[in-house]
Amino acid sequence: MEDDTGNRPVLTPQASWRPILVRPDLIHSAFNTYAFFRNVAAKNETLLHLARQFLIQLASLQGPIFERKAEQVQFLGEIFRGVVTVVHNPFLDLLAQSDITGYELATRELIDCCQLIFRLVNNIGLDALLQANAGQLFSSFVEELASLTTKLLHSALERIQRHLRENSSEMIDELWELEGVDILLDAWVALINGPQLLDVGISGSSKPEAEQALALLSKASAPVVELYLQVQLELCAVEALAEQDEEEDVEDNAASSARE
Repeated sequence: MEDDTGNRPVLTPQASWRPILVRPDLIHSAFNTYAFFRNVAAKNETLLHLARQFLIQLASLQGPIFERKAEQVQFLGEIFRGVVTVVHNPFLDLLAQSDITGYELATRELIDCCQLIFRLVNNIGLDALLQANAGQLFSSFVEELASLTTKLLHSALERIQRHLRENSSEMIDELWELEGVDILLDAWVALINGPQLLDVGISGSSKPEAEQALALLSKASAPVVELYLQVQLELCAVEALAEQDEEEDVEDNAASSARE
C-alpha cells in the first residue's frame, strides 16, 4: 500500500504483529538465510528473489506495529547495516566473466539492494535520520548512497565506452546499472526534498543540523551528478553514431537500387 503522500510503498500491519515482526533476530536471520542461499553452489533464483523481497517488505514496515518512531528507526537501521554488508560484498564481484546465469542473478541482487535503500530512506524520513545517533545514521546513508550510485554509473560508463570502441555502429543493449541508478536517484530526491531543508539559507529560519545536512548532500551529490551527465552524454554519442550508420546504409541501398 501507499502512505498519505501517495508515493511511498509502505506496509502498516496492526500492533498484534509486533511480537512476530519487530525483532532484530528476525532481521539477522533473514540476512543469514540470504547469505546461505547465495553461497550454495547451485543457485536457486526463486529462493534468492523471495529472500530479498522479504527484506524489502521488512524495510517497508511502519505504523502501529512500532510503539514509537525511535523504535522504527532502530529496526530499519538494522536492515540498513545488513544491506551495506551485501553491497560491500556483492555476488557480482565473485563471478567469472563467462558465468552468464550467475551474472543475471548478481545484477538483480544489486538492483534489489537499490530498492532496499530507497525504501529505507523513504520510510525513515529525513527528520528521523538527522536525529538518530546525532546525525550519524544520516551521514552513513548519504555515504553509502553516493558510493553505490557512483559504482553503478562507473560500471555503465565502462560498458558504454567499450561499446563505442567495438560496436559503434550499433545501439547498445539495455544497461541494468541504470535501472539501479534510477531507483537511487529517487532516494536522493527524497532526501533533498525534505521539508527541513527548504528553509536553509533564509535568515533565522533554518536549524544548524539542516544546514549541515544540506552541505553534506551537496558535497556528496556533486560528483554523482557530474558522472551521471557524462554517462548520458556517452549514451547520446552511441545513439548518434548508430543513427548515422543506419542513414548511411539507407543511402547505400537507395543508390544500389537506382543503379539496378
